[in-house]
Amino acid sequence: APLHLVMVAAAAVMALLIVVDGRYRDIPVLPFAVPVFGTLGLAALAGTPRWGALFGAGMGARRALGLGAALALLAVANLIAEGLAITGRDFVKMHPTLAERWPLVLGAMVANAQVLTWSAMLALLALPFLAQARQGRRTGQ
Repeated sequence: APLHLVMVAAAAVMALLIVVDGRYRDIPVLPFAVPVFGTLGLAALAGTPRWGALFGAGMGARRALGLGAALALLAVANLIAEGLAITGRDFVKMHPTLAERWPLVLGAMVANAQVLTWSAMLALLALPFLAQARQGRRTGQ
């Protein structure tokens, strides 16, 4: 569980760096592919009732919810940052109205397969924590 939390923290830091200053950063799909899919495999083998033991036992529902929500928000923020990356001065001059800009920005959000994959990986990392938080609320932890 501690190694898993280190990996989640590293993914969160990388995601935040990409959101804040992504222009010259590589999207770390390959370095995090094994940990993400290993996490999913363990979660599938353990079953939902045992996720707490695998993913931060004793963490508590609030902390699990916080981690899961942070990862989910970073997944969305990465997509938004990718869409907004095209909105420089020239873009605004060429497309002066919001009606012209929005379709292009939305298209840019989903045009990059690496960003889509990275955001999906962050969302997948969030799922066990969100499920753990839900389970903790049911049991009153």
